[in-house]
Amino acid sequence: MERRWEKLAAATGIGFVALILVSSFIVPEVLKIDDPMSKIVRHFQNHRTALLWSSYLGGLATVLLLWFAGAVSGYLRRHGAGRLATTSVAGAVAAAGVALAGGLAGLELAYRSAGMGSGIVRVLFDMNQQTFVVIWFPLAVFVAATSIAGMRTGSLPGWLTRTGALFAVAALVAGTTWARSGAWAPGGVFDYIVFLVFAAWMLALSVTLWMRVGEPEDMKAMERERPMAMTA
Repeated sequence: MERRWEKLAAATGIGFVALILVSSFIVPEVLKIDDPMSKIVRHFQNHRTALLWSSYLGGLATVLLLWFAGAVSGYLRRHGAGRLATTSVAGAVAAAGVALAGGLAGLELAYRSAGMGSGIVRVLFDMNQQTFVVIWFPLAVFVAATSIAGMRTGSLPGWLTRTGALFAVAALVAGTTWARSGAWAPGGVFDYIVFLVFAAWMLALSVTLWMRVGEPEDMKAMERERPMAMTA
């Protein structure tokens, strides 16, 4: 039974990737941060229902991200990476907070943009777009800590930990996407590329954990961990 629950927790990463992709692309039109105010207001009015569903699905994705981060942390902790396991889940929690804050700005625009002044619309829209800049820092922490822990303990395959390390560097670079327009603007082409790479890496991590959780070596780690949990 415990093995089944651990595998289910590991699979929440797959659900996270599916929901975050659907929530990101459910709206048929993509805005750029330098779009004119008239286009921005019209976008939130014309696609209100799709945007509200996008916000809801993004919220569900955040729930699964936190659940998956707990599964990753627990797996790494069992295999001897206590401090890095804590750092990993802390990065995920911080990323979830940034995502929810940015999502709240977008939700408010979809909910009430028709009655807002242009200045308020611009501020909320910029905050929503700049989520793509700020969120890369905590995500870099999550991916880097997970990769380093998996590398040190040998509990994750080398190709996964090496690509995770490379992604963490790319994520920190994405934290400089503050141009006013073009590929290097918030929510621009570079941010979307890094986002898709992150989704692919998370999918690979979730499948890897699902395959490894509950295997003989991991079951032995669970047995060693159980007496400590009972006395905590």
